[in-house]
Amino acid sequence: MAHINLHTQLPSRKLNDMTASLQNNFVETIKTEVGDSRPSITFDHWKADNETNYLVLTIHYISESWTIQSRCLSVVNLENLDADHTSAKTAEIIEIEFAKHNIDAANIFFATTDTTNTMPRTAKLIDVQWHPCAAHTLQLAINANVIAGFFHSSTVGQAALAKYQVDKGLAESKPPVDVTTRFNSTFILLDWIHKNVEPVSLALVDCSMNRRKKCTKNSATATVAVVAGSAEKCSSVTPANR
Repeated sequence: MAHINLHTQLPSRKLNDMTASLQNNFVETIKTEVGDSRPSITFDHWKADNETNYLVLTIHYISESWTIQSRCLSVVNLENLDADHTSAKTAEIIEIEFAKHNIDAANIFFATTDTTNTMPRTAKLIDVQWHPCAAHTLQLAINANVIAGFFHSSTVGQAALAKYQVDKGLAESKPPVDVTTRFNSTFILLDWIHKNVEPVSLALVDCSMNRRKKCTKNSATATVAVVAGSAEKCSSVTPANR
């Protein structure tokens, strides 16, 4: 009940009073448990099966008994607020939720999110130190291998990639091969993906729309991979590969 959107009109005054009471109790519980510690937060956008967009905000802290606690502060229905996914709007919503739960942004240790452009910008707007999610960074490395495999196996993909590399003023090149026996090859591949993200994205879209059997299925998988991780900075991946 603590995660109910308070903008929703409840069917009765009694239920409304119960919801408000539960919300107040939740706020007090968080305040008591967090105490003088510096909590961290995670937040993310996601879409339900019915195409409704949400922003989820979670707080993480260590209790007095030295136990890690994670509490979902809010699941905000963006459709009800007619809100978009921009960093400015996301920061505005988070600040409202902080105020609702009596949380001072200056006391937040850091925010951990995925690496899409909106997230670090949001953290900057709310003046909280940002760290990329390690799981998302690892997934980028896996996705990069999917992309490299596609361009090495598809002549159609190679031609499309070369075309867009020339259009963008880049040298024609195929993604380096990531092999376990070659030192730092994962980073070299990720660095290539970062430098060629525009031609790679455009080439994959072209191939996904291509009706040739040998191109369509694999390129669709690779397109999802590059879109999910295109905003990653290789500097945040380097330490994981040393």
